[in-house]
Amino acid sequence: MTDLSYDAQSLEVLEQIRKQRCRWPVPVTQPMLLCSQVQRSGGTLLSRLFDGHPCCFTHPNELRWGRPKGWPNVTLDGALDAETLFSELNETWPAKFARRGYAKDLGHISAAGAGADAGRLPFLFDGMLQQNIFKRALQLPIGRRRDALNAYLTSLFNAWLDYQNLYTAPKRWVTAFEPRFIARRDGGSDTFFTDYPDGMLVTIVREPAAWLSSYRRHIPVHTVDKALRLWGDSLDAGVHAHAKHPDRVVVLIFDDLVHRTESVMRTLCDRMDIPFERSLLTPTFNSMPVLSNSSHSPTLGIDKQVTNRHDGSREFVDHARLLQNASARYDNVRASFAAK
Repeated sequence: MTDLSYDAQSLEVLEQIRKQRCRWPVPVTQPMLLCSQVQRSGGTLLSRLFDGHPCCFTHPNELRWGRPKGWPNVTLDGALDAETLFSELNETWPAKFARRGYAKDLGHISAAGAGADAGRLPFLFDGMLQQNIFKRALQLPIGRRRDALNAYLTSLFNAWLDYQNLYTAPKRWVTAFEPRFIARRDGGSDTFFTDYPDGMLVTIVREPAAWLSSYRRHIPVHTVDKALRLWGDSLDAGVHAHAKHPDRVVVLIFDDLVHRTESVMRTLCDRMDIPFERSLLTPTFNSMPVLSNSSHSPTLGIDKQVTNRHDGSREFVDHARLLQNASARYDNVRASFAAK
């Protein structure tokens, strides 16, 4: 068995790394492009496509700060200290990824005999360093909630020790994905634009039968009618947000993202005022090819079969009317927002 204990010299090297990162952190204060809609609609794919763009800090997982409350409820209280603010924002997944490496839920691959490390990629992260950088980046008292969010993102990306995109071209955006945030009853899009008036929201709509087939494999406890209500709420929230902020909200059709990837990504680059890069056509994690986040059989690259794999299935034959109503709503949205 390999001895993973650290001697004094190794600990000294680690401390020197921490000191240098604290001394020369890369500030993360850019506007955010947030992708949000109901799960199984392409949010992970869009994040992984932005991953290698030199002008973007791409959040490495689903955005989970402030949970279970949702968006962080940081109050502008002069008595707040850095430790309390960090605990309000801290996400739990970095510690897990640091122990096990990055991977989406690929249990069905392991069951097929591919091994526990199937699809896993390295993620070198120092949680203590993150807290130290957060304290240094945070200027108390904060004048706006965005100050705390910027300090957290600065600490996250600088404590990610093997992040290959940290020192590339000057960054213009932070890109992130938080499922179902846009459909929050307390006004997801309004909350977002309060903190990021310079930001953008992207919401993706997937054909309901294909979405339902994927969603119920991922979250099987929901009935068909309840699942389709979630799908409809997400669709309505996205269309409403676009009507309210047409210059800041982009509605995408999932089939376009899969089959017209270059056209979609060029359109987003134009809206973001950043150059188009060929890396935007390949899903990666930390610039390494990554398996698709599929409910069926994950593949490298974009799985073009994902939009029609459900064809011919009798899985939802007893819910034809529900699906017919959802399909009519989808057709209306697609007619308005499909890639030209």
